[in-house]
Amino acid sequence: MYRFPTLIIAVIFSGFAFANPDVNTKNDANQRETLLVGVFPQDYPPLYWHDERKGIIEKLLDKVSSVSRFDFAYRSVPFHRLIQRVAKGKIDLEAWTSRSWRFRVKDNVYFTSPYADHCEIMIFQKDHVFPVNQPADLAGKRLGVVKGYVYNSFTELFAKKTIYRINSSNEERVLNLLSYGRTDAALIDQLIADYLLSTTYPQAFARGNKFDCVPVSFMFSKTKIKQGMEISKVLQTLKNEGFIDQLLEEF
Repeated sequence: MYRFPTLIIAVIFSGFAFANPDVNTKNDANQRETLLVGVFPQDYPPLYWHDERKGIIEKLLDKVSSVSRFDFAYRSVPFHRLIQRVAKGKIDLEAWTSRSWRFRVKDNVYFTSPYADHCEIMIFQKDHVFPVNQPADLAGKRLGVVKGYVYNSFTELFAKKTIYRINSSNEERVLNLLSYGRTDAALIDQLIADYLLSTTYPQAFARGNKFDCVPVSFMFSKTKIKQGMEISKVLQTLKNEGFIDQLLEEF
């Protein structure tokens, strides 16, 4: 006979919860969520490795995780599939990219505010350096680049065969071709060039000018816009605090 008033009280509290959406919102805001990050199947130093070593992306995501409600899991996917899977919502995000590179899927993704800058840098054999101040200076030359990558300043010259584009699967193979004289110069990611020239090829090459500098962002599937906006704020805080610059300097 005492259950009836208890039931009334339970219904009142239940109605209060439904009448106050802030209750559910606060729960969602505090609940941890795991996001799926796409990476290439091969090691991509210094951005990431597939062993116990941690690169820039892994250390950055560890930091984001420590100051937010998000955890991150990784999935290896070939380059072009990775882009499409983010665009189709099958992978949540790509962590080192630029709006300038992913324009074909821009309507299906969300880009965070930029948190770093990226430049391509010209690389030469140490005993065969020549001036390249603008892309046209390479007319008639063979330029080694990574297959599938976009080089906006060079696109028209590649299309007209003014410069001969020689593709390789990654930056290290681009440098290998250059070392054997199969290209006249190479154009690769400055961050990766700095790492490879200080570790794998300390005496073999010389650096030239930078080209195609662009801001770097996280790219989220549109199914994760809310999460992307939260993480964008975290990235800007880490950038303003100097954490990201310090991280990049480590490598």
